[in-house]
Amino acid sequence: DRFLSAIRQVVIGTCKSPKESPMGVNLERDGSRCTLDEKDVVDKLIKPKPNEIGMGNNQIMTCDFYRAMEDNIPTMVFVHYSKADDIQNVLAKYHCPKLVGKPIRINTEEDKSYIQAYTRLSDGSGKEIELGEWMEAKRDLFEFTFQLRSVDKGT
Repeated sequence: DRFLSAIRQVVIGTCKSPKESPMGVNLERDGSRCTLDEKDVVDKLIKPKPNEIGMGNNQIMTCDFYRAMEDNIPTMVFVHYSKADDIQNVLAKYHCPKLVGKPIRINTEEDKSYIQAYTRLSDGSGKEIELGEWMEAKRDLFEFTFQLRSVDKGT
């Protein structure tokens, strides 16, 4: 889901930062393991809605966007990002043959270094939870608190 993926992207990016305290976040690095305080993750990484967390389909594809599409009937195609190379080849075949077979998606997961992120709970227990498990447990609370869900207000 886009919301959890955005949080993961921002947290992992923070862990990979060469800065000692990126975005003012207190973190501990030990090889591929990165541990962040829960309060910092919420207050300094999620709440300000940086990068992927703050901008997405909820802000772009509003009811007005869909109405404009219906009114103007543009020629548009929506595809999953993993099909970008296939679409490129189909279009290039007719419009730019020199691009046939040249991939668009060069930045793949295999090229990325592996970071295992953990969140240290702020309840005083000092317990550390894997980021994915922590996010899943907090998902509904975050979406409600930070108003991250798209709401159709009928306008």
